[in-house]
Amino acid sequence: MVGNFVSLNYACEESFVDYLISQCDPLQTTASYYTGTGDVAEMQAPAVFVNCEMGSETFPFSNVYDMTVNISVKEMAADISGSINNTGYANGLGMLAANIYNAVCNPNIKAAINTGNTRNFSTLFIQKMDNRHSVSGDALISDMMVRCIGCLSGSL
Repeated sequence: MVGNFVSLNYACEESFVDYLISQCDPLQTTASYYTGTGDVAEMQAPAVFVNCEMGSETFPFSNVYDMTVNISVKEMAADISGSINNTGYANGLGMLAANIYNAVCNPNIKAAINTGNTRNFSTLFIQKMDNRHSVSGDALISDMMVRCIGCLSGSL
């Protein structure tokens, strides 16, 4: 079952990256995109980092898993206008974080990830859970947590 976790994590991360690029950065000129584990603070801004944390199987032997997808956006503070706060992405965040936030909150995110998905991943449910901001040197890091229930395509 460990192999399934690795494949599912990878497929989930790559599916989210593909979706975010299609919604926010079709020419991939705004930022670098990364998946897996790593230190966001060490990456050069602007950057988008997607990491899927495996949760539990929703029902035994269903091959459907409840996962947490962490999306981090790193932008240079000099590129950000307004005040930095923890109330939302509209005030005090750069355009990249605002675009990523809007893409994650899009009511059609599930259908968009499933349509044209070449990563062998199907989403059944997506819910934005939390967001927070921190400063690392001269950069602002915006973190979003998304709950995703999904499976490898064809495993249902």
